[in-house]
Amino acid sequence: MNITRLALSAILTTFLLMSAVLPAAAQDEKSPMSEQKTLVQVLQDRDQFSALVNAVEKAELTNTLETDGPFTVLAPTNDAFAALDDSVESMSAEKLRALLRNHLLSGSVSSSQAVTAGRAQTLQGDTLSIEQSGESVMIENATVVTPDIKAENGVIHVIDAVLMSSEDAAGSMSSKK
Repeated sequence: MNITRLALSAILTTFLLMSAVLPAAAQDEKSPMSEQKTLVQVLQDRDQFSALVNAVEKAELTNTLETDGPFTVLAPTNDAFAALDDSVESMSAEKLRALLRNHLLSGSVSSSQAVTAGRAQTLQGDTLSIEQSGESVMIENATVVTPDIKAENGVIHVIDAVLMSSEDAAGSMSSKK
C-alpha cells in the first residue's frame, strides 16, 4: 500500500511540475515573434517619423512595407523632412514614391554590413556611398543617428537628412540652407 501511495505521489508531483513548466516554455518560444513588428508598425510607434509615415501612406507604399521584404529603410526624421524646400503635402504621390524608394534597400542590411560594402543600391536604382567617419556612419550626406532597429520584415537605420535621388539632386528638389 505504501509503495502504491509513494508511486502515485511521485507521478502526481511530476505531473504538477510539468504543468507548471511547459506553459512558461511555450510562452518563451512565442514571445519573440509576437513582439516583432513590421517596418511600418515600428515607424508608426515613433513620433520622430510622422512625416515619413505620412509620405509612405501618400506614396501608397504602406502595404509593401507591411507585407513584403525584407527591406532596409533609411529613415529620415521629421527634422530631416522639415529641411526640404518641398513639403510632403506638396509633393505628388509619384515624386514621393521615387524619393522614398531612394531610402529603401533590398534585403536586411545591418550598419556593419553596409560600411563593409561601402555602397548600396536603392530600390530607385541609385548607388549610395557609405562610410565610417570616426564613430559615425555616413550615407551620402546623412549621418546614421540610430542604426539597426530590427523589424519583422527588415531593419531601420535612422538618418538625419533626406537622401536625394540623382534626378532630384540635379535640381528638382533640394534642402533648405
